[in-house]
Amino acid sequence: MGAKALLSNWASRSNLAWLRKFLSPRTPELLRIWQAVGQRWCVETLKISGKELEVGGWVLVPPERRARFDFTWNGEPFAQIKFPVARPDVGSVFHYLAGASESGFVCRAPWNQCEELVTIRCRDRKTGKPFFPNDCPYYYFYPRANEILPSPAQRRRVHGNVLEDNFRVVGSTVCMRLRAALQTTTGKDLADFPSILDWGCGCGRVTRYLAALAPGTVTGVDVDKDNVQWCREQLPLAEFHDIPLLPPTSLLPASFDLLIGVSVFTHLPEWPQFQWLEELHRLAKPGAILLLTFHGDATICMMNLDPQQLVLRKQNGILGAPYAIQDPNLPGKDSYRNTFHTTAYIRRHWSKHFQILKIFPGFVGDQDLVVLRKNDSRN
Repeated sequence: MGAKALLSNWASRSNLAWLRKFLSPRTPELLRIWQAVGQRWCVETLKISGKELEVGGWVLVPPERRARFDFTWNGEPFAQIKFPVARPDVGSVFHYLAGASESGFVCRAPWNQCEELVTIRCRDRKTGKPFFPNDCPYYYFYPRANEILPSPAQRRRVHGNVLEDNFRVVGSTVCMRLRAALQTTTGKDLADFPSILDWGCGCGRVTRYLAALAPGTVTGVDVDKDNVQWCREQLPLAEFHDIPLLPPTSLLPASFDLLIGVSVFTHLPEWPQFQWLEELHRLAKPGAILLLTFHGDATICMMNLDPQQLVLRKQNGILGAPYAIQDPNLPGKDSYRNTFHTTAYIRRHWSKHFQILKIFPGFVGDQDLVVLRKNDSRN
């Protein structure tokens, strides 16, 4: 595929000149993948203190385009935007993108505490339209007065850091993006499903918001008994069960209309994945919808796999790599992996269990989202 074709997803032919300046010629395979589906921006922090809203993160915009770039919250412009800000950590990840080390931003706006949901978007200052072709906003549900978060150790175990506002941003954003994918693909909302399973709920990062949008219908399950017990005690809008490392579970067959698995297949070796696909099939009602994530091409851009790993993933369709587990007491720590799939592999193997309706590249953070349906004659 030629260079112009590779760049066409992001810019028209007239913009190729500045793209060539922005994109470093190093690591051509990662560059190609990023151009097709790579993550463009990320909201990492959202803080509300007193009467001020502060949002921080990074965004990959060429210097020549920064004058046209803008952020909004709930459709309103920020009072103050500091961009670009030095981000050497982002530069080390996206080392193949010129200017990535100066991709940070901090935005501030007055806060009146009357907004239940904050939505952060990127827009073109000149046209007012989304700056990137795939408009993927970030969200933040304003915490309720009696909200209780899991301990820092529990958050780190499933989330990777202990920052409270990042925990809320990620949980809110994942929930709302799942909802958007569901609406786009099926025309239904979360509340339209009588029974929802959150498989791999952890300490309720996403479950708390699912339960708020579909009260009385959500069941969370996880192998982490400590986190499950915490959820039982602190998140009364849903019910929770601990499950074994490998199926079957004690859940009744054909119990759920919607089954969600965020960042679970991303860490399982190949054979247990097939076992869990069978178990999810058993738990799903006829016609049930599944929302499952996997490490696809968008994740490859973030992980910087070496050339040999890229070749193995392409050849086999799946690649396992070591994962630095956060908690040595977590069940199955020795088999907990970073697992990468190709889209072709997902279509070939997961379609044996469910009908694949749509795959959204890089839709849940840097993970791909698969929307599936159980509509065969298997029991």
